[in-house]
Amino acid sequence: AALVGALQGLCAAPLQANAARLAPDAGFAVRALAAAGGLTAATVIGQLGASYGDVLLALGVLCALALLLREAARATPARGALFVAGALLGAVPALKLSHAPVALGLCLALPLLAADGAARLRIVAWVGAGALVAFALLAGPWAWALWRDWGNPVFPQFAAVFDGGWVAPD
Repeated sequence: AALVGALQGLCAAPLQANAARLAPDAGFAVRALAAAGGLTAATVIGQLGASYGDVLLALGVLCALALLLREAARATPARGALFVAGALLGAVPALKLSHAPVALGLCLALPLLAADGAARLRIVAWVGAGALVAFALLAGPWAWALWRDWGNPVFPQFAAVFDGGWVAPD
């Protein structure tokens, strides 16, 4: 539990980095308070040291956001950093599908990071490529096994969409 809690505490670094990017004029104390607020949220406290995985996976989303905010501040975002941010966003729902709305929501906000259409397209393309590669590599084998055995790549979710006959659609 102590090791898991220590790993969960690593969320402090991207929280602090994100606070610095989003509130550059705020002092260190204000940014530290913002990071502390994220580390003491009800979900975090309820899962501290536990094996749910939500807070550990939040680390991936927070790191992806930190990379995206850093690259958005540059005149020309680095393709490698955008790809890595996308890979983090693809890995999170691949490891725990219930995190897909968070990763998808952040992906939908990507066009807000750039001022012109060409830059938006580059950001969306590189982040999207990273997300697709990571999701396919991490979730693909398991989804294929579920499809083969149950007729549903996300079994038991979406039983109404993938009629495998194993779970009632309701």
